[in-house]
Amino acid sequence: MDAIAKNVLDALSQEVMPSYDKLGSLPPDILVLVFNCLPAADRIRAERVCKNWQRLIKLYGWTSFRVANDNTVTNRGWRHLDKLLDRCATHIKELDLHGQRIITCWAEILHRLPNLRHLALTHVNLFPKDVSTLADSYPKIKSLSFSDMGESTFDNISSLLGRCPNLEHVSFEKYWFNFASFSFDGLSPTVKSIEMSDDHYCMELFPEVKRRNIMIESLVLKCRYRLNEIELQQLMTLDISSLKYLDISLNQVTRLQFVDFIPQLSKLQGLEVHVVGSDGKNCLNEYFNTDANIKPKEIVKALESCKTLRTILCESDGSIDYTEILQYFTASHQNEGEPSGPNDNRIAHLYFGFQRPENHVEHKWAKFYWRDNALPESPVVLKLRRSVLSEPPLVF
Repeated sequence: MDAIAKNVLDALSQEVMPSYDKLGSLPPDILVLVFNCLPAADRIRAERVCKNWQRLIKLYGWTSFRVANDNTVTNRGWRHLDKLLDRCATHIKELDLHGQRIITCWAEILHRLPNLRHLALTHVNLFPKDVSTLADSYPKIKSLSFSDMGESTFDNISSLLGRCPNLEHVSFEKYWFNFASFSFDGLSPTVKSIEMSDDHYCMELFPEVKRRNIMIESLVLKCRYRLNEIELQQLMTLDISSLKYLDISLNQVTRLQFVDFIPQLSKLQGLEVHVVGSDGKNCLNEYFNTDANIKPKEIVKALESCKTLRTILCESDGSIDYTEILQYFTASHQNEGEPSGPNDNRIAHLYFGFQRPENHVEHKWAKFYWRDNALPESPVVLKLRRSVLSEPPLVF
């Protein structure tokens, strides 16, 4: 069980926890998080053998539940599930369903989850009656995630979005066909977070967000292609005054236009920009990620415009003149005295993908990293994206 927990913890942010030698030394909140990441069978075994877990999860340990495939649930499995739901159904807030017929098979248990707030559907045949069941059963649903959904379900998904008045997050993943037939007309004005994995939808999504005056706080556009000039212009016309996290893909033309867009992102905390020619390094919380053509003026402009940015990543095989960057840190912190220590959250972290320069570069308000001194990745960006929701999911 220690090995399973370690695998889960390795996927979590380094900022969440220091290292622990034994599972028993983990604090309660992390134990609950680990527990909810385990498969149901392992959770049951953990309850039986670990008194600490048994005590902690009695009330709130089963907040998340995932069903991998309806065909794996035997009659005996149904009986075990029925007993399990008798004990923990009221605590389940997150449900992840996988399988083509799973809605039909599991509709009978949906009414037993009165506090469900986050629902993920993968490869599900969503029928009109399922829309009614979900909408009627969960008027307070906070997030809906769809993955590998057939094009024949588009009308029903659109209808479901229109019947969730408290929806705050919607996600579409793994779509490999045109979104032109999909409509966002029913999107609730309460939506704060949108995540997409293709760019065909942008021409449909952006006008509807603007028309309904939706205040997006987290926008993730994991495009296979890149936003074109028209799509970027549409994005720039939205009210993004509340945007805290942005993840977009650009080409070389729209990248230059986007630089002028940065000053509008006054509340931005996390920014990930994928550009043609970049190596695709991940951008995490408060990271500014761009391509190899970044200039010192652009770095300074990003820092000046987005006061919450603390870390900048840029990949390049060339050299860079640090003079202007160092001058910025001196001027911007001239009235702040000295940092309280190496962990002062006002200190900026800058990673450059080329080798360490011959002339030593340092500043008390900035820490520089190079390829031989890689910036430690801290995936708290997921925490940032979830934080915009009134009831963030624990696992999903």
